[in-house]
Amino acid sequence: MSKIGLLPKYRGIVVHDFWESYLDFEFMHGFCNAHLLRELIFQYESLKQDWAWDLGGLLKRMKESVGIVRESKVAMAVFSLGITSLLTDGALFIAGKPAALSQWMNI
Repeated sequence: MSKIGLLPKYRGIVVHDFWESYLDFEFMHGFCNAHLLRELIFQYESLKQDWAWDLGGLLKRMKESVGIVRESKVAMAVFSLGITSLLTDGALFIAGKPAALSQWMNI
């Protein structure tokens, strides 16, 4: 991407998958929700992480409620608390796993 000048000078937000090469660029990153949902399903099905399934469901409900959330600070706060809680559950799950799992998950 650098050689063809595609992204090196861009300074906006780039939404992408989890391809590590993108993280070398200095723009703001956003992860594609379709890719994120796929990763969460994998975490749930393969690693039995219930928090990942719950977070995927919350992301879907947020998408369905986007109009309401834009108009309501309370709804935004509720979703934010849900995300924080589920990510904390995930971090606690990962912290209790062997180092090999943590390395595989890039943490």
